[in-house]
Amino acid sequence: MGQPKGKTGNPSGRPKGSPNKVTSNMRQWIDNFLQEKFPELQKGFEKLDHYQKWVIVEKLLQYTIPKMQAVSVEALVEAEMNSLADLLMKAPEEAIDRIIEKLVQNEDED
Repeated sequence: MGQPKGKTGNPSGRPKGSPNKVTSNMRQWIDNFLQEKFPELQKGFEKLDHYQKWVIVEKLLQYTIPKMQAVSVEALVEAEMNSLADLLMKAPEEAIDRIIEKLVQNEDED
């Protein structure tokens, strides 16, 4: 049977959370390459048609702007209700009484 999750057979191995040397080296190489080739890349970009430019921009945006997660309306409402329930559990009695008064007033106005 293998090791339990999070445990290795090498106690003096790379500590959890420390960067991988290969990944760090590759990122540094890519950064250096892009900085060196930036003027050439920019000239090439200007020669592209509008569609090709937007395709490149779209691909680059995924590295700067996090993707939106699909969230259902029901999940949003449930999260808001849970948040409200937590607030109500922690709220002083006077605050809850004022909320109830406001709700009753709003019902009377409708």
